[in-house]
Amino acid sequence: MNKQNQEDTTNFGDESAVPQIKEVLYMNEIESMNPKEYQKWIYSQDCRANKVQIFRSEFYDRIFTQMCSPAHFVVWLAAWLIVILTLLPTHNIGNWIFATFIGYYFLSKKVELVLHKYVFHMKVRYNFQKYIHFLFHGLHHAAPKDLTYLMLPLLAGIPIAFIVRYILLLFTAYNYDLTNSLMAGILIGYVKYDIIHYSLHAFSKSEISGLVEQYTFSILPDKFVNSFVIKFESLKKNHNVHHYKNHNKHFEVSYLIE
Repeated sequence: MNKQNQEDTTNFGDESAVPQIKEVLYMNEIESMNPKEYQKWIYSQDCRANKVQIFRSEFYDRIFTQMCSPAHFVVWLAAWLIVILTLLPTHNIGNWIFATFIGYYFLSKKVELVLHKYVFHMKVRYNFQKYIHFLFHGLHHAAPKDLTYLMLPLLAGIPIAFIVRYILLLFTAYNYDLTNSLMAGILIGYVKYDIIHYSLHAFSKSEISGLVEQYTFSILPDKFVNSFVIKFESLKKNHNVHHYKNHNKHFEVSYLIE
């Protein structure tokens, strides 16, 4: 282990303690398990791999199931622009900007927490649920170092977005402008969540510090960069606890509970 990796495991503490016992984990390995066996196995050290494959063919995996791609962000950016364009003809832009801020700063955190805790960590009681759970989130816990499965697949994310929007419509008494403003904020929060979640798995503390300096052309004050890196370190430490010590803790990913 080189000096860089020693620094990271010292700082974050939980990752290196878990042996990666398989190179590839295939989805068909869950077929013979009943729901209770699957629920126990998916979060155990017996279920650890460097890589997950849904299909035996890597080509089909890249086409149909792997989630980290530019297309992912293009789709959510397009969705955000469509929502924003529906608000332009209105005469209360200031109100809708404020509602978008509320959607981003407050509601997106609640949506993140509820989805992660109650949907992605659903209690698997029926046989069909183990496949849904594995595709939604189980594969990520099985192979947290597989960077191709860090984002929710669009086939699941888009229906969830429509459900969230419908719930907002009910709460706003079918006020479409208010609903779309809140939804715009939630979409910003979701993209932020995806970027942070990817970074927590892909980069070390020193790497993220270097990236911040590189892409801001070193113009930001050292105090700001240091504060950002300290927050990143805390987020990564919490997320590693969630993955490697206790999957029932730290369902918040992109923010810290004060």
